[in-house]
Amino acid sequence: MLRPFSRAMFTMFMTLALIMALVYAPTRVTAQTQTQPQVTDAIITAFEKLIQEEMDYFHVPGMAAVIIQNGKVLYAKGFGLRSVETGEAFTTQTQFRIGSTTKSMTSLLIAQLVDEGKLNWDDPVTKYYPDFRTSSEELTPKIRVRDLMGMDTGLKPEGMYSFQWGEWDVADLFEAVAALPVTGEFDVDFAYNNDVYAL
Repeated sequence: MLRPFSRAMFTMFMTLALIMALVYAPTRVTAQTQTQPQVTDAIITAFEKLIQEEMDYFHVPGMAAVIIQNGKVLYAKGFGLRSVETGEAFTTQTQFRIGSTTKSMTSLLIAQLVDEGKLNWDDPVTKYYPDFRTSSEELTPKIRVRDLMGMDTGLKPEGMYSFQWGEWDVADLFEAVAALPVTGEFDVDFAYNNDVYAL
């Protein structure tokens, strides 16, 4: 019997992904004689062994792994089963919902834009989105980039349930955020909110 996906399993998976990203990520400044690590057969064998051990330990039926270096896919492989019921194999083409794991990727990309001077954590959102509005005229100019990312805007928690099915665009998202009532204290109360994060 498979154990349900737990916070511990998610943490293990994200830790493994982060370690692999750090090991194989190119550095911005490298000595001319320094070369980037090469993905050798021995590394692949060890990587696959680690994946299989973790899948067995946590009873994960299937997953996919990829190693990318300098924008080039060096390795991609599916492991285990996509469906335990049908026995369908997990491949590199298997599509699955990755849900809120994209928030960590989004945070990393925003942090890179901050490092590059293209964004500032403390800039008001209206600097980048002049049409940004909330249900409170007093709150709107206070909300900064960091507040969107930290989910402490004071706006009602929202899971984007209205957007899960069907088509929507940025204008719909702005409209949805503008309709959210203020239910918490700005810059104090955390409220999980996909709508503001999606902006």
